[in-house]
Amino acid sequence: MLGLAAFSCARKMNIPAVASYHTSFVSYLKYYGFGSWERRVWKYLRWFYNNAEAIFVPSKSTIEELRSQGFDNLMEWGRGIDVSRFSPRFADQKLRQEWSPEGFPVLLFVGRLVKEKDIDVLIESCRLLHEKGFQFKIVLSVMALAR
Repeated sequence: MLGLAAFSCARKMNIPAVASYHTSFVSYLKYYGFGSWERRVWKYLRWFYNNAEAIFVPSKSTIEELRSQGFDNLMEWGRGIDVSRFSPRFADQKLRQEWSPEGFPVLLFVGRLVKEKDIDVLIESCRLLHEKGFQFKIVLSVMALAR
């Protein structure tokens, strides 16, 4: 709804509106039991996003996927990791010691705890590692959703 309001406002002010597509909404449908809605959701997304002067997407593969679905004006907006700033050479050994005083490997999860993030796969992976005798620590950095 916010996006529709933004497009309407931009139209009234006679200024171009752009959009970013960085979440594969259609892939979420199967997680919530709405797989049969896929065609209709693609149709809506195509209508919505094609109202933008440009659609910024994170990768060439996303451009290919959206182009195959009839999206126009796609532009890559790379936002990868800046390895000059985020590198293992900057590892915080004090933090690692806090997380795993025994020195076990740390399995880190950063993200939202939602079904489409396949948390069950994380849990099963931990179970299998434990079952096979691997010693490790798991650290969850969970992002809360604002209400």
